[in-house]
Amino acid sequence: MKSTIMALMLMTLIMACQTNSNPTNPIETMDKDQILKQVMDAEAQVLSALREGDMSLNVHLNSPDYRNISNGEILTYETHKARAESWAELGIKSYDFEVQNRDFNIINEANVIETMSGKATLKKADGSSLPPNFTVFTFLWQYVDGTWKFGYLHSSSPPKGK
Repeated sequence: MKSTIMALMLMTLIMACQTNSNPTNPIETMDKDQILKQVMDAEAQVLSALREGDMSLNVHLNSPDYRNISNGEILTYETHKARAESWAELGIKSYDFEVQNRDFNIINEANVIETMSGKATLKKADGSSLPPNFTVFTFLWQYVDGTWKFGYLHSSSPPKGK
């Protein structure tokens, strides 16, 4: 009798572990087109703001976990903010980015990876521009408090001479 009860309890435990309380895969049921549209809209707003001279970090997640890796240098939110503020002191007025291509990988409803490449141009307050620089970005877009933000950002330029 004891062994029968133990066997029933073991079978119940095994079945409970194998039963998925949510039988649908959230990645399969999410509205990928809507998520992609939201991220593309957020990207367009960021590029527009930068072109207009808004160098604020509103789109960057102000979090201890945030990282911005630029050509191998690792920046936190605070160090990235200081770098952006120093651009004004250097006479940088705006940042233009001409997108050449982009790809998206939708992980789930709140996390999207984007890779983007194109030409970045820093424009000075005196109307001149620094030479365009081909740049490749990887963004981890995170949906936080109803807004898409950069939780992680990696940018790099081609090696010198290429």
